[in-house]
Amino acid sequence: MTTTIFSPSATSQIQPADENARTTIPIGSIVGGCLAGIILAVAAVVGWHLWGRSIKRKEEAKRKEAVCSLQLFSLIPSYHVSPLRYRAIRQYGTQD
Repeated sequence: MTTTIFSPSATSQIQPADENARTTIPIGSIVGGCLAGIILAVAAVVGWHLWGRSIKRKEEAKRKEAVCSLQLFSLIPSYHVSPLRYRAIRQYGTQD
């Protein structure tokens, strides 16, 4: 077993703390970083919301276009509908 003994030397003395010396905490940087994070989070949520709305608008436009084309297609006579039946459909607006 080996024992190591340390003896204090003249160069390794601890200096007493100066009571007037204060450590400065960068409060401005901390507050600025927090505000930037909050603004970034709000911008991300707003952007996500607007992006979702634009997707819904595109889907709604496609749906309306499909409905219009189906309505137009229903006005075109098909080969299995007699001309009299087609006239009744156009006049009364039902297929039943």
